[in-house]
Amino acid sequence: KNLADSLEQWESSLRARESELHGDFESAISSIRQRCTEIISAFNADVSKATSEFKTETDKTLERLTVQNDKLAARVEELVSLREQIKKATSEIESVKGSLNEILKELKDSQDEQDASLEDLKQKVSEAKSNKSAKNTPTQPLPKSDSEKKSAANNQKTEPKTNSKKKQPDKREQQIRCFFGQNFKEEKYKQKKEQIIQAVLSSKTKQQVNCALQKTFPSEETSVIYKRLLPLFKSLPGQ
Repeated sequence: KNLADSLEQWESSLRARESELHGDFESAISSIRQRCTEIISAFNADVSKATSEFKTETDKTLERLTVQNDKLAARVEELVSLREQIKKATSEIESVKGSLNEILKELKDSQDEQDASLEDLKQKVSEAKSNKSAKNTPTQPLPKSDSEKKSAANNQKTEPKTNSKKKQPDKREQQIRCFFGQNFKEEKYKQKKEQIIQAVLSSKTKQQVNCALQKTFPSEETSVIYKRLLPLFKSLPGQ
């Protein structure tokens, strides 16, 4: 009986201990669950905060990159435009260089023509002076026979009188011829050189020049020649 009582007491004690352990276990489980929930909540909050901050920084970085990319694109466009401008300026410089070379060549040709004209003029002046001095020097003619006198008289009747002095071109004509040599280098104009020069020499107004040219050249060609002659109307005297 005592043993049974002891066993019953021990059973009751075990049951009470089991209840206490069960309660402690439940309490520990609940505490662990609550702690895990708190840790998970804190972790999620930290992750959300970090994600938000990372997204914000990433957006700012992307925005700065976008701005810098736009600036870079603008600079590239400016460089392309500058390159085109430099290319165009280089082309214009080459064109001007070619024009200057052409002008220099024309000036040289004009200078050569002027030198030739001056040399020819000097020679003609020298010949005129020589002829004048020769005329002023009296010479004693030889006595002629009767037959020579009759022959000379007949020659005087039959031969027309000619002017021994050749007419020299005046300053205006020299200027016109020099101007023609500088501005009319095409063969088709050289063939009509005297007609063009005489059209200017014989005219006192621009209208007369135009009318004189139209008698020799078609309308389109007359317009081209007239435009080239325009500087001559201002530079020559008597216009």
